[in-house]
Amino acid sequence: MNILYIEDNVNDSTLVERYLKTTDHRLVIAPTIAAADRLVQEADLILMDILIGQERVGVQYLRRLRQAGVTCPVVAVTALVLPDDILSYQKARFDAILRKPFEIRELADVVERFDRTRR
Repeated sequence: MNILYIEDNVNDSTLVERYLKTTDHRLVIAPTIAAADRLVQEADLILMDILIGQERVGVQYLRRLRQAGVTCPVVAVTALVLPDDILSYQKARFDAILRKPFEIRELADVVERFDRTRR
């Protein structure tokens, strides 16, 4: 499965990268929305940080992707999990939320949940 992780924090992306190296999945990390735009069409699963460069661009970007016809699962990866935040993620049509900080098992569960190759 091709996984795109949109994340500008190197520490967070390194954790995901370390785990996914132990699997058969292919990970590509995009540190910006512009970089992600070039990679979205190849993704089977998108993990998306909500806060990129001090701005909450994740929700708006997902809305744009959905309007453009992107149908693959998209998971919000964020520490911003107040009730209003969660409601905005649901309205934007995120498929799941992975709360930071997360444990490797939580990441593995999310990846497994959306791995269509295992079905």
